[in-house]
Amino acid sequence: MQKEIRLEFSQNVDEIYAAYTNVDFIKLKMEALGARKVEVEIIEEGHETTIKIIREVQVEAPGTLKKFVNVWNKMTQIEKWTGEKGGPYYGEMNIEIANAPVIVNSTMQLDNTDTGCAVETLTSIRSSIPFLGRILDNFMGEMTEKSIEEEFHFISENV
Repeated sequence: MQKEIRLEFSQNVDEIYAAYTNVDFIKLKMEALGARKVEVEIIEEGHETTIKIIREVQVEAPGTLKKFVNVWNKMTQIEKWTGEKGGPYYGEMNIEIANAPVIVNSTMQLDNTDTGCAVETLTSIRSSIPFLGRILDNFMGEMTEKSIEEEFHFISENV
């Protein structure tokens, strides 16, 4: 399954990128959105920034998926961003959920607009379950879309 999302910020591209790559801001954002046990590590090498976020996220899975998705799930998110001041910035993100047979991969582009900046995200969700995989993919797609929108609102209001 693939999801495309475009969100527009009133802030400029460098302000948003600074928030995307700030340990304290990321931790605050994750906790504000309900995550617990949040750990954030950022490594900058040249024009590449790698962000590793480990957190536990609460999930209310439908009955058919409860044996594949726990109430609290440990997620490991790795983002790699490239770009220079003034944008555009390009990102790749991979999310693995402990003990869940699903992988989330995204590409992102953060660029200027006439009124601020926008982030375009293309997310791919794959499950390794033969029969319930499509249900799990759809469920994770809805969760991912909701999470991206919640993060957008938090960033918009706090940058």
